Order: sequence, then C-alpha cells, then structure tokens
Amino acid sequence: MNNFPKYIPPFWMLPCLLIMLALHYLFPIYLYLPTPWHYLGFVPLLLSLVLTGAAAKLLAKSGTTISPSGSPEKLVTTGLYQFTRNPMYLGMTLIVLGFAMLLGSLSALLPVVLYMLIIEKLFICSEEQRLLEAFGEDYRVFKSQVRRWL
Repeated sequence: MNNFPKYIPPFWMLPCLLIMLALHYLFPIYLYLPTPWHYLGFVPLLLSLVLTGAAAKLLAKSGTTISPSGSPEKLVTTGLYQFTRNPMYLGMTLIVLGFAMLLGSLSALLPVVLYMLIIEKLFICSEEQRLLEAFGEDYRVFKSQVRRWL
C-alpha cells in the first residue's frame, strides 16, 4: 500500500470546488440554470448523503472496510452495489455536481469531470485490482454485471 495516494477521496473535492468557483466567476460559459432553477442543485446534494450513508452502512454491516486503502474482507454485491460498483464515489461526485448546478454555468461543470477522473485514476483502479486479487472470479463476474459509475 506504499504507493497509495496520500489524500482520501473527499480531499479532492476542495480543489475541484475551488476550480469550479474560479471558472464560474472568471469564465462563465452560458448560464444553463438561471434563478430559481439552480436550486435544483440541492437534489444531487441530498442524494449524495443518502448514497454515501447507505453504502457506508452496508459495508460496515458486512464487516468490510470503507477505507480506500483498506484490505477488503468481503465482496459486497447487494443493496446499492447491485446498481453501481462505487456508490460512495458516486455520492461524492454528486456533491461536486450539486455545487456546479447551484452555480448554474456550463464552465462550472468541468470540475465534475475532473473529479471523476481523479477518483478513477487515484482510487478506483487500485481498489479494483485489490478486489480482483482478493475475490478472483467472483469479482470478475460482479464487475461484468455492474457498471463502475451507473
């Protein structure tokens, strides 16, 4: 695990949110959600709480780690994991998306994609490798049946 990123996934939200604010105020490309429609951004913010909370609870109940650097004890394939292999990362991405929608400009959406790329490259790929090593064919089947994001 010595090559694991120093910072946890929520840390990466802050630089993305700062970039989002800068893009919105310095280069506001097309306002696609004017007032009051930009308040729809609260929907993904609330949904993120449900997703991350439910996923963390399911992992804890299953007796496996929620830490990205932890060793998986059990392959969880029920609940939210029937629809996405990464409900916690999806929930964190919804936080970034929600803030982008609250700002309402097209340029504010770019850091959402940036956040997804960061999470995928720094965390998801190595986690998937550890899951494959730990659970072999069971994980390979799960991976073929359930999408990474949605």
